[in-house]
Amino acid sequence: MNKQTIYKTKQTIYKKTKQMKMKKITFMLLASATIFLASCGNGAEKTETTTTDSTAVCCDSTATTVDTAATTATVDTTKAVK
Repeated sequence: MNKQTIYKTKQTIYKKTKQMKMKKITFMLLASATIFLASCGNGAEKTETTTTDSTAVCCDSTATTVDTAATTATVDTTKAVK
């Protein structure tokens, strides 16, 4: 074998090993992304219970009444606030 043939053979081997490494890295990243997405989503939805300690709010077109345990406030919504 002459030097040129040996050089081309070494280049071909280098390119193939480099391509194999890139395939392995790509597969590893794809697998880790799949595992990450699988662990984050598609789980059972959490049911949240809302607890309120406020009293009922009554709404009218001209006035709004808010009743709390301590006080009662009436707000006139027809007047503009500047």
